[in-house]
Amino acid sequence: MRIIVIADSHGAGSAVMKIVEKNMYTADMFIHLGDGEADMLNVLLEYPEIRLHQISGNCDLGSASPALQVIETVLGPDDKMVRLLAVHGHLHNVSRGTDELLRQAHENDCGIVLFGHTHRRFEMTEDGVLIINPGSCSLPRDGEPPSYAYLDITEWGVITEIVDLPQ
Repeated sequence: MRIIVIADSHGAGSAVMKIVEKNMYTADMFIHLGDGEADMLNVLLEYPEIRLHQISGNCDLGSASPALQVIETVLGPDDKMVRLLAVHGHLHNVSRGTDELLRQAHENDCGIVLFGHTHRRFEMTEDGVLIINPGSCSLPRDGEPPSYAYLDITEWGVITEIVDLPQ
């Protein structure tokens, strides 16, 4: 299963559209981690067939999307369940570290946490939990180009990559 993870588009609908159009035939799911809900809604108008999970961010005023979502997927011949925790991060003190993310992951029995908010690429495994921030697809704050991430979840493990936005 391939999951495309996008965060912090902040009105850059064209960036989101590029990501979706580049990956729509290979991705099984898209997750937008907030601060760009309107950008994803416009993509859904164009491509209603994509499978999308949307998280609300601190700039998604009036959003009906959840602030936290546990996403389950079954894969492999043994029907192994993989649980992902998706949050924006502003309610989890991500600017100060990953402690709150880890606590939430363990509370929800999730092996993967996806978050945004900082506009900085981040990937690490801590206490058995894979934690990923894809960076921002419009306004990076880490000196790197705009980016998104993909996760390939297979019966052999998880392969991740943070990818520069296509030009």
